[in-house]
Amino acid sequence: MGNRRAGTQGRHRAHKPESGKRGVRRAKAAVSAIGMAGVAVAGAALLGTAPTMSVSPQLLATLHYLRGTNIGYQPTQQEYEDFIGVVVNGTAAPKPDAPYEKVDYNAGFRPFSHGGFKDLTFDDSVAQGVANLAAAQPAPGDIIFGFSQGAAVASQYKADHTGNTYVLVANPNRPNGGILERFEGLHIPFLDVTFNGATPDNGDYTIDVARQYDGWTDFPTYLWNPVAIANAVVGMALVHGNTQFQLTEADLEAARNSGDSDYYQFDAKSNTAYYVVKTYPIPLLIPLDPFLPDPVIAALDAPLRKFIETAYNRDDYSVPTRATLFPRRQATAAVESVDEPAVAPAQQRSAPDPEPQVSEEPQEPAAKRTAWHPRKHLRAVADDESASDTTDTDATGSSTTTKTETETDAPAKADNAPTTEHSAAAAGSGADQAAS
Repeated sequence: MGNRRAGTQGRHRAHKPESGKRGVRRAKAAVSAIGMAGVAVAGAALLGTAPTMSVSPQLLATLHYLRGTNIGYQPTQQEYEDFIGVVVNGTAAPKPDAPYEKVDYNAGFRPFSHGGFKDLTFDDSVAQGVANLAAAQPAPGDIIFGFSQGAAVASQYKADHTGNTYVLVANPNRPNGGILERFEGLHIPFLDVTFNGATPDNGDYTIDVARQYDGWTDFPTYLWNPVAIANAVVGMALVHGNTQFQLTEADLEAARNSGDSDYYQFDAKSNTAYYVVKTYPIPLLIPLDPFLPDPVIAALDAPLRKFIETAYNRDDYSVPTRATLFPRRQATAAVESVDEPAVAPAQQRSAPDPEPQVSEEPQEPAAKRTAWHPRKHLRAVADDESASDTTDTDATGSSTTTKTETETDAPAKADNAPTTEHSAAAAGSGADQAAS
């Protein structure tokens, strides 16, 4: 071994005179050095012509995130960051720089959160989150990401700050659906939960993502439907927290490209994109899903979903909408029915003219009935003949006076026509008796 190493790398090679091969190696090294120098010069020239590329590169926005309430099974740090990536990519939100900046706060909901009575109440926890987020001093253009209670923190922060992008998932302050807006003005003293209304609108670009029938962010509008309320309460337990593990980019893209306003709306006025990711099956059927065949689940889901949807108003997710017992359109119909009688008196006042015509109609049948009595007819002919004789013997003035009196008394005679006819009939009957 020692001789073999000496034979190949021994002293005789060290003392060999410089050969042509060593000169070749030195030439190659010189060429390499010249090449490196050329690259350096070329790079310097490039930097000199475009200094903005190295001196002031464009930086991506920083993402500040707030986790949800510390309750139930919580994702690991890596799982949560993966969840953030799913939402950012699926909604085509501005791309943030890495790593994400976590905003620590208690995230408590005493006594239900992991710390029990040691945790802060909901209101105090949210207030702490707002203060800590303000202390982080997000720069203009930075992204603020909040899930669940973290979205409530971001909503309150948004009321006093502008210039950021907001990505809110499972937002309890969602204008149309969030439970803190559905019962705005309510306060639960023991839990210290204030229902403070909808996420403010300050013009900053906002992405609001909800999973269908998650009771915290997609609560029914109309309270008359107990099935819908029960479904939303079950959704609080089985849909809300699992959003961090089950939501996919495909879900968000499907909602955005669905062409159905129930699942995606963009409100230009508030500069907000609203997503609703379909939940299948409905939360009430989720516990049964592992035990029933798919066709049975589908057969149960369709009619229940249709009935549950009658308790929702999904016309505009940007409009703050409180819960009511019944749809308000029924109240509008009631107002219209009250207004209708107001037109009736005017119609009655404008229709007095036809009444005299109605009162005159019965007189015509009476005249027809009297025409069938021959004695009355003969009596009338006799009266006409006697009247003509009197006219011939009288003077012209008397005749004119008679005609004038006749024309003047015509209405009175017309009014008393039934009496005259009755008298004529009586006279005729008397004549008959005399003849007999």
